[in-house]
Parts: sequence; structure tokens; C-alpha cells
Amino acid sequence: MKLPIRLEPLVLYELPLTRLLLEGTSVSGPIEIDMSETVRNGRGSYVMFERLVRDLFGLRQAKGSDHVDPVTGLMYEQKSYVDPEHPAYKVGQVFQTSASSTFGANNVYRDELGPLRLPGKSFRESGTWEAALKICQRTGYNKNDGYIYTNTGGFTMNYPFRCMMFPKQTVLSLLSKDDPRFIRVEQMLSMARQRLPL
Repeated sequence: MKLPIRLEPLVLYELPLTRLLLEGTSVSGPIEIDMSETVRNGRGSYVMFERLVRDLFGLRQAKGSDHVDPVTGLMYEQKSYVDPEHPAYKVGQVFQTSASSTFGANNVYRDELGPLRLPGKSFRESGTWEAALKICQRTGYNKNDGYIYTNTGGFTMNYPFRCMMFPKQTVLSLLSKDDPRFIRVEQMLSMARQRLPL
């Protein structure tokens, strides 16, 4: 398959990966170090998986979002989820799709509503879901044309790398009714209209 390939919405792309290799030349000759363990750490692999997506689909690095399509100008944010094949995956699991600024560990977003924190019960039950959604739109959803979801949360090479692109309107329709920062993994994956091996 010739790269880059055209990124189509709601297609689940799959790429088997076998290992991550660091190659070099020492004074005693060529060396190869298997660095596959590093893909498990989100902080360590985040940039690598962003680069992989750019190379696969011909995207460019963008300011304010992770990727821009150089032909259409569309902006995409990349987010990760834990793959259902991962041993730590639990049925009904959700993943973060809102801007990282809406989470406590990442400089909790503050405005006239105060910090965006779950008020002991769901935003829906407390009557603050619409206000929370507005914060999520202002900090991220309104800045992107679409989202690219990858199965790289705690990634291992025991299953293929997977990614799927969603237009923003589809993302908004999938948001949790309890907390507009999250989407259920199964619900997101059920939207795939096709699986495409790379």
C-alpha cells in the first residue's frame, strides 16, 4: 500500500506492529535495541503515535490541534483509548475526548462557573451538563473539525494499532450523557462502517 492514504471518516484502520527498534552505530559496530516497552507509557509514546498518524494519512503538525490536512485545511485532535483486547479493558469503559485543560491533573479549566469537576454525581444529575458542555466546546470541540481516536492507551503490540476519524458532529452525538468530556469505547467502535488493514 502506498502512503499516505486518504483518511476517511468512520473507517477503522488497523496496522499490525511487531516492535519498536532503536538503531545506531557504536565504536564496535551496528547496534539494535528493542524499545517496544516504551509504547506502553502514554507520555513516552504520545508524540510517536501522532507522527505515525501524520505519516499514514499525509497530515501535518498544527497549532491549536494535533493535525491539519494540508489539502482541505481541516483540523484534527488525536485522542487515545484503551483497546478492548487490552487486559486492563473493562466493558463500558470511557475515554477522554475533551481538551486536557478540562481535567484536574491538567490545570483545571476555570471561568465564571468555577473549575470543571464532577460534582459528586453526574453533570446530568446535578443540572450542570449543558454548562460543562459549553466549557468543553470553548476549550476544544469548537476548535477542531474532527477527532482521530487511536487505541494507544496502555498500548501493547499484542494487537494491531487502530485508529478511526470522526467528524466533530458525530463526536458531539457520542458524548456521555453523564459527563460531556467522555465517550464510551464500545459506542465509538460500533460506528465503524468498515475495517481496513494497512
